[in-house]
Amino acid sequence: MLSQLINMSGRTPTIDTKWNDLTTVHEKRRETIQDQIKDFDDPGQRVPATYVIGAIGAGKTQLMMHAFRYAWAYQNKPALYVTLGKLIDDLEDQVGISNSEEQLTSQVYLYNWIEDRCKDELDTIRAKIDRNEKFDQNQYLPNARSSNPQEYFEQIEGNYDADSFDYDELTIEHEDISDIAHKKDSIVLLIDEMEESYPRLEGLIDQTTGPLREVVTGIGNQEPPFYLIGAFGYASVQEIGHAEFRRVTPVSLPILHPDDRISELFGENLEYQQENFAWWMSRGRPGWINIALQSQASALNGGINKTDDQLREIPDAMSRVNMIDLESMDRRLNKFTNEIRDFISYLLLQPGPHHIGDFTETEKVRQYMKSEAPPVLCAPKTSGVDKIHSAFLAGIKNTSIYTSSVSSDILRRYARRVLRGIANSAGEIVAGNANVPTYRKGQRTHELILSPLCERMHDIALEEVNEESESETIDFLYKLAQMTRSTPTEDISQDFADMFNQFTKYGHNSVDQEMYVSIAPKTLITAFPSFVTNPQLDFAGSARNRKEQLTGLVDKVNRIDEIDERLKDFGKILQEDPR
Repeated sequence: MLSQLINMSGRTPTIDTKWNDLTTVHEKRRETIQDQIKDFDDPGQRVPATYVIGAIGAGKTQLMMHAFRYAWAYQNKPALYVTLGKLIDDLEDQVGISNSEEQLTSQVYLYNWIEDRCKDELDTIRAKIDRNEKFDQNQYLPNARSSNPQEYFEQIEGNYDADSFDYDELTIEHEDISDIAHKKDSIVLLIDEMEESYPRLEGLIDQTTGPLREVVTGIGNQEPPFYLIGAFGYASVQEIGHAEFRRVTPVSLPILHPDDRISELFGENLEYQQENFAWWMSRGRPGWINIALQSQASALNGGINKTDDQLREIPDAMSRVNMIDLESMDRRLNKFTNEIRDFISYLLLQPGPHHIGDFTETEKVRQYMKSEAPPVLCAPKTSGVDKIHSAFLAGIKNTSIYTSSVSSDILRRYARRVLRGIANSAGEIVAGNANVPTYRKGQRTHELILSPLCERMHDIALEEVNEESESETIDFLYKLAQMTRSTPTEDISQDFADMFNQFTKYGHNSVDQEMYVSIAPKTLITAFPSFVTNPQLDFAGSARNRKEQLTGLVDKVNRIDEIDERLKDFGKILQEDPR
């Protein structure tokens, strides 16, 4: 099943790529899309337009492809697919508008133009179906260039089984496709990659409340003969005008958690170190899990030897996103020998507890820990995640910035998620800094555990939490990340006394006894920075080049409020690309 996710890692849509109900939440999101498509043209229903919202790699395009197939094969309704950038290109070409105040297009005009454009495009597609004439790149169809209509629609798999959600062979025939293409009053319009071109549309349309407000209002009032399903990234959804957003049904796609256990989701027999690494490298994006596992297997092919060199191959696995921050890793590890760097890289590739006896050269590993004091966790035994989790949350509530209005549920959820990312299958982690002298243990706990844990919690919340009622909790997490980063260890350790005790209680001599080692969260978040707060964008075929994307992010940072200040402070977003 993991192999089916390879196509989820790219941005090029293919209609033969299957959607997978990875969790019950994914299942509910799919069912919502299906219900919207089934009911939008029912005179007795009022069905708002739908915006699919998700992180990069969360499966937005995957769900759009399922919606495309579902409309044609299951509901006998024609579906069109186009990126927002392509739609705007056609608008500019046909209408002759430009980005200037004198030539701004009204929302009513845009509404009517989209309706006419959908009908005209469907006429063209139907004519090519009837003549069996090849589609071209201008068709509002996914990946249809130079395709024979019959062969193209044979890729759509039908016979939907509501109980098992299985795909089988196509049941619609050539003449059925032609009949469906005649239905100009029941068109499903799928607009993908809206995050890349939404600001461009804002610059062309005369509006203050969202350029598509009149379009989504008309759909909600059952006026146009088309139904809109758009796809947005998490961060970019903040740019949508409130009046527009209130008129749509948001369908948010979750990212996976360490607790989801990838083995169970994908029917694969994986070790916990594989699952943990896949979560960290993919950042929970389903479409990148297979790539993460392939990268891990390749890098570990020769054991510990030359593991640091093997990490250099990982960025090539995903040409569109910089999957690992090697420059930051080099700055962090440049003082260590090549052997120590290989050891740290080996632990990075297998997050979680490792018993000293698991290593072939046991004494050499002991010597690494005693003489070099690498930034890894070390303890004579493992500790339960729940115990560390409770101590950490208690410490948060001891801080001067904590208030009762902060959501305890969000704090528990995201703290546990990060800690589970370094745990074994029994829910235990290495909680200790036994490889450094007593006077350094508190500082190491602060640097390797506490501060990065708070930082990654905030990053996840910033990316996932969309409810306005929870904005105060995101503000708090931002302040907590700042506070734990800037407050001296001797001061912060008083609030987090119980947690610090857990990580500082083992003496230096315990390295000579029974020992477990583990990569620390600090090294993991250095290697795998959050895309929301440290984006490394390079999307092939994007409507905007990398410099334009980065410039746009800076513009957005300058326009948004305190909730997203961490984008500015921690994001390291560059207005100019130094390369």
